[in-house]
Amino acid sequence: FQLTFYFTPKSAAEAQDVAKIINTFKYHFAPEILTPSKSNSTTGLFFIPPSLFNVEFMIRSKENVYLPRYGDCVLTNIDVNHTPNGFAAHNDGSPVQTQLNLSFREIEIVTKKKLDAGAAYDASGDTTYDATKGLR
Repeated sequence: FQLTFYFTPKSAAEAQDVAKIINTFKYHFAPEILTPSKSNSTTGLFFIPPSLFNVEFMIRSKENVYLPRYGDCVLTNIDVNHTPNGFAAHNDGSPVQTQLNLSFREIEIVTKKKLDAGAAYDASGDTTYDATKGLR
């Protein structure tokens, strides 16, 4: 699934916040590379996989039952467009608008049982599906 966000900072401080948000996604998108220590005889590179994401849609501090539920996900692609409406910048050079496209892939199989658990949401919030714990 994909999520697209448009940021339109009105000040340099807001532009810095946008850059921090984008850099946070880039950081968690990338794997970490570990090289063996000199004391370790193993040769080669070792990867630590990128971060897992748990995407939830909230409204007024509660889950929005009208939007889909997803299990644990990995971020498979990031696309940043600093000129979605043509080039324009604030006086400090920061873009006036930035479009962030994030592509995710769930790392578990979505079964009918999991879909039923998601559809069985109780308005009181008592029945929810957590990918790591199942129906609770």
